[in-house]
Amino acid sequence: MRSSIRTTLLLAAMAGAAGPVRATPLSLVNVSAPSINCVFNTSCTVTVSDFTSPIWGDGFLQSRTYQAAPGSPAAGMWVYEYRIDLTRVVGLAAPRTISSLIIDFGPVVNSVDFNGDGGGDQVFVVTGGGLGSVAPVSAEQTGRLITFTFSPPVVSGTSPAPPGQTTFFFGLVSRTAPRQVPARVATNTNGIVALQAKAPAAAVLRPIPGGIINRPGGLQPATGPRAPEDCIAYDPNDLRIVDEGANGFVLTSGNMRMAMLDNHADAGKALALARQHTHQCFVGRNNPRPDRAAYIMQYWRGVSGLPGGLMPGEDCIGYSPAAVGVFDRGALGWRMEAGQMAMQLFDNQADANRGLMTGQAFSKQCFIGRGNSRPNRMGYIVEYWHN
Repeated sequence: MRSSIRTTLLLAAMAGAAGPVRATPLSLVNVSAPSINCVFNTSCTVTVSDFTSPIWGDGFLQSRTYQAAPGSPAAGMWVYEYRIDLTRVVGLAAPRTISSLIIDFGPVVNSVDFNGDGGGDQVFVVTGGGLGSVAPVSAEQTGRLITFTFSPPVVSGTSPAPPGQTTFFFGLVSRTAPRQVPARVATNTNGIVALQAKAPAAAVLRPIPGGIINRPGGLQPATGPRAPEDCIAYDPNDLRIVDEGANGFVLTSGNMRMAMLDNHADAGKALALARQHTHQCFVGRNNPRPDRAAYIMQYWRGVSGLPGGLMPGEDCIGYSPAAVGVFDRGALGWRMEAGQMAMQLFDNQADANRGLMTGQAFSKQCFIGRGNSRPNRMGYIVEYWHN
């Protein structure tokens, strides 16, 4: 019980959570090498980059990264594999164990079939044809954090025997290139041990060019013109999800098409979100930019009173409302920023000032569907805000 409480507190601390921690299970499938490589390269071979973080001297957490090749089922995506190796942690009077690994990972692609059964998978475990004897029994995501649990745990060696254990390689796929991130393992002797790993870089909804310009902190009030509010009323009791086959799923209210979603799970989340409100609102729908979608902000208004709540496994980015401001970035347009975080582009000052009202009213920018792999990816993402 103490271990469970300690892990929950760690998740809350790493995620910056102030309330209850919500965890969403990720699916695990067993695969074999080298056949798993065929998912990432038509030649069934991959060129990898390895990074290690030491554990108890000669043990380590291994992060293996590579990018899927053109023409493969996962073309263009980044592959992240992990392994905990305690085989060389030996000579101990009593065994040391690791029961869980926590990594700051972010959104996980769930549309790639790793084991050939025709479905979309989230985590693959290389139980055949490679190193290892211990597999994670579960993986759960809380915000950006993913917890892999080992039961029984990974065990070190003792003196004079037996030798220590290593896990199988287990992996996930992302659309974002790697960076070095904090990781943690829960142990039986040292409590929580801090490590480093490679995982996807944190990202906002849209890749915003132009870089971050340093500025003094503090609340930046809206000045100048403000665009009128652009909201569409709907009946939350009349919401439906329509399966349009290869085109995806449509959230509708009566004859109104409200949002496109890539898959049934995303559509369910969008339906739960819409049921809580009565108005779907936009900023910048009339902008003339060539990349028009990048300059449109979405939010929701009105309280329906229908049963509902925050969706499990929310994809949210927290920020300080007092640090939010809008700034003229020249030809790029106006940009809403919170400290070093670029949040949203606007075509003009009036749109920016309208968007700022929402940005300063909340503390989380949230999305449904950021993991989709559609060619027009942004058309399958729903944006919302809350505290």
